Amino acid sequence: MVVIVGSNIYSETWNLLYSLISGNITEPAIISPARTGSRWIVGAFPDVEGKDFAGYPIVVVENAEKSTMKEGFSTSGINTNEISVSVYAYSKAPRELNILSEDISDAVLSNRSVLALSGFTLTSMDNGIQGADLIGNSRIHFREQIIRGMV
Repeated sequence: MVVIVGSNIYSETWNLLYSLISGNITEPAIISPARTGSRWIVGAFPDVEGKDFAGYPIVVVENAEKSTMKEGFSTSGINTNEISVSVYAYSKAPRELNILSEDISDAVLSNRSVLALSGFTLTSMDNGIQGADLIGNSRIHFREQIIRGMV
């Protein structure tokens, strides 16, 4: 297990949350049978018109962002940083989106001790933007969940 420190704050925060989410949720098989062996939890929104696109649902774990507004200082320098990671779920079916969102939330909230052991103290998990849009000639529902913590 890697501990998040100043020199790896972005990469290891992302790795920790990606591993936690991908290791604790399964693809809901509401629209079609669950895929095996395909990558549906990713680090960036895929090319939906490309030949390698496996279809929906997908979960995108965005890169970590550090807030410069909430840093703690001591005589030895910065000792805490607020960091946030947005996780987006995309699906063709609203019910499937709800299941994915609940699973992502459960994966994070039920593993607070794992996060803490890695140096990430979960401070909040909030909903961000949500809605539906036309992507590649399909109506796609989406929801953002923002995971915030101190490292």
